Amino acid sequence: MSASKPSSGLLAATLLLGACATPVALPPHVSTRSSEAGAYLDRIDLSYPTGSPQDFARLKLCVAETISNDSVGLKDAVGSFVGVTGTYYQAQNQQTAGGGSVFKYIDDASRTAIVSGTVKAQSSILFTSEYVRYELKASTANGAQGVQVGLVFYAITRAQQSTGVLANDGFVPVGTIPGARPLEVVATLEAVAGRLRSCMK
Repeated sequence: MSASKPSSGLLAATLLLGACATPVALPPHVSTRSSEAGAYLDRIDLSYPTGSPQDFARLKLCVAETISNDSVGLKDAVGSFVGVTGTYYQAQNQQTAGGGSVFKYIDDASRTAIVSGTVKAQSSILFTSEYVRYELKASTANGAQGVQVGLVFYAITRAQQSTGVLANDGFVPVGTIPGARPLEVVATLEAVAGRLRSCMK
């Protein structure tokens, strides 16, 4: 499997069918980017104003308590075959993706942290586990322009844990066409932001 070649299996079929598809209407806090293959989720800005000064140390603690960056095992059965006796054999191709430290960068002077996270996605596909990987710029601002907690998600990708007989392309950008189900990814990251916001209270 390869996480860097989003060109085979279900993904290719989705892109082909989506060439003429109308993009999903996205909330105003979601921005997209365009490429030759189509449009993808770019940033989800879930920053919010607060009525009182926010402690950056508290934000770091909430990030540590709320966000994880566990590795995810991805697999397919592209090598499956039927033997001479008619028995079906499922040859599993597997890889481990993601993992590592949650905090990539912390600057106490600017009250900003860059965070890597992996979360199980809200998915409408039954009997299938999907995961979302992302970067998060988390910050607190207590200046003359107002008091705010900054929560900006970017570098957003999604992977299906097992794709069966279709090649598993690993974590790939999330398209904006209906078949890519971008609103499920948006809802997944809104839930992450909601947990952080509850922790900050």
